[in-house]
Amino acid sequence: MSELDAMASISQSLKDFHVDFHKTVASKSESNFVSSALSAQVVLAMAACGAQDLTYEEMHKSLRLPEDRSTIHEGFSHFIKAVNNVKDVELKMVNKIYLSHQYSHAVEDEFKKIVSEHYHSSSEMANFDDGQTSAQQINKWVEDQTNEKIKDLIKSDDLNSNTLMVLVNALYFKGQWLHKFDEKDTTKKTFHLSKSSSVKAPMMYIKKKFLYQRLPELNAQLVGLPYSNQDLMLVVVVPDEVDGLKHIEANLEKINVDVKHMAFSKREVELYLPKFKIETTLDLIPHLQELGMKLVFTEDANLKKMADIPSLRISKVVQKAFIEVNEEGSEAAAATAVHFMTKCIALKLPERVIANKPFFYQVLYKKKVMFSGRVNNPLYTK
Repeated sequence: MSELDAMASISQSLKDFHVDFHKTVASKSESNFVSSALSAQVVLAMAACGAQDLTYEEMHKSLRLPEDRSTIHEGFSHFIKAVNNVKDVELKMVNKIYLSHQYSHAVEDEFKKIVSEHYHSSSEMANFDDGQTSAQQINKWVEDQTNEKIKDLIKSDDLNSNTLMVLVNALYFKGQWLHKFDEKDTTKKTFHLSKSSSVKAPMMYIKKKFLYQRLPELNAQLVGLPYSNQDLMLVVVVPDEVDGLKHIEANLEKINVDVKHMAFSKREVELYLPKFKIETTLDLIPHLQELGMKLVFTEDANLKKMADIPSLRISKVVQKAFIEVNEEGSEAAAATAVHFMTKCIALKLPERVIANKPFFYQVLYKKKVMFSGRVNNPLYTK
């Protein structure tokens, strides 16, 4: 399969998994959040390299991966390489394997070869008997890769002598707007939390030509704010009604940001957008189980292509993500860790988009969702 075909397969896979993943996270939360389906999918696809039989089938189906394993490996390899070579912004995706000094001899060479060659993952030994030291070791690496935005991803009591391996994916992005907001235009305005309550929040303002769509099926407006590298953009979807966000999140598959098509019909937009900063920590296992990934978390998991160790299973999948949006641009980061345990058209008048109610957002790179989330209250950081 050609590089373009492999990339196209992975692009569709990323899109499908993002929709499923965001819906499950959104259904279990009433507050602000930021997440990265991409970060979760990449690190779990690495884990799936070691799975067999029904364990693999569940992971493959839940992650919405292409049918052919070689297509998966090639697609992710090209995608990770492309992400790490984007110009004019800071964008980085890295993977790392931490191996227990006690079990490292049991990890299959073929597994280590695949994740190194295709997922660009390095490996490092860790003494999980000392949970505090090994947690510090992993967390220091994550902090370094995310410009110190993601701290304390791993807790010391998550690690013990039964821990075989920790897989970590870190994703970091920082970009300046192509059209910056003027700080002088940022004023306190009403943000409606619900039909009966509101707060005063710092609201940025800009009037420029942006990618714009009216989404009649979602009763919402979509606006795309390009970064200095226009392959990346922040997409904001604002419902018409104060309580319209749930309808948007339940129908994410109806949001199709066709940049090439929209570029021919940029609209002049008056945009009011609140500044916001959000950090979210997610235990991903309940969400993954809801998507059908169950066996790999039990003692019946078959991970023999990873290591031929009885009762080897995934004991924990945690993601910590961060995003900040202000007049200059955006900064975002995410890290996901998987722990393996042994048993134990244009009008004359501008469009007006006022994000003064709960809304959905996503950061795109060439139509691929890097981060997504919701803002229910811009004054809260959680």
